[in-house]
Amino acid sequence: MKSGHNFSFAGGELLAKMAAWWFVSYSYYLYVDRTHRKWQTVTTEASRRSVYGRSKEYHTYWLGEIQSMERLDVHGNTAGLTSSEIKSMAGKVLSVVSRDGGVGEMKAMLCRLEAEYERMKKARS
Repeated sequence: MKSGHNFSFAGGELLAKMAAWWFVSYSYYLYVDRTHRKWQTVTTEASRRSVYGRSKEYHTYWLGEIQSMERLDVHGNTAGLTSSEIKSMAGKVLSVVSRDGGVGEMKAMLCRLEAEYERMKKARS
């Protein structure tokens, strides 16, 4: 599976394996609209779904990060999704997963703290 971008935040290497657009599209399918199938336009669907399944602790955090990204479509995607479409879908998914009684928010905060800790460790060395 080709990776178009390296993300410098918690779990970014896993997100890069899936591609941000694919992660959002698949999440949108799972949480918002079961008729949305643009995530199926890749030949590496099975391996991306595998990465998705083993990276759940990062999902809420990633959705927030993706909403603040610019030019999400710079690497292109087989679904033809634009940057604004990807960000809009991420926001809709985030609003659904945030209704879990705060569990997703706590996981996202933990990811941010872990990322900050790693940055501080690197700065000291």
